[in-house]
Amino acid sequence: MQPFYERATKGRDVQAGTLCVKILERRALLLGLDSPTRVDVVQTQARQAPSSYERITDVLMNLKYGPSGNGDGAAAPSDHPAPSDADDADPNR
Repeated sequence: MQPFYERATKGRDVQAGTLCVKILERRALLLGLDSPTRVDVVQTQARQAPSSYERITDVLMNLKYGPSGNGDGAAAPSDHPAPSDADDADPNR
């Protein structure tokens, strides 16, 4: 490659320059330096899923503003029944 490189740079020989470029491309291919970048499918799918920060923020916003986002802040009904008037009748229980 050295004589062709000298011809290309000093003598401005286009064919010698083209040959040097082809030699460099071939060397890069053989050494694995010219490998194309690959997209990792697993990382792409992981970015599409919401992060833990986003999930926590969504839960907190739902607690504060409600799932509809209308600002009512109403919590979901509890599994426990509401106290009735009969429970208030005997305060010593």
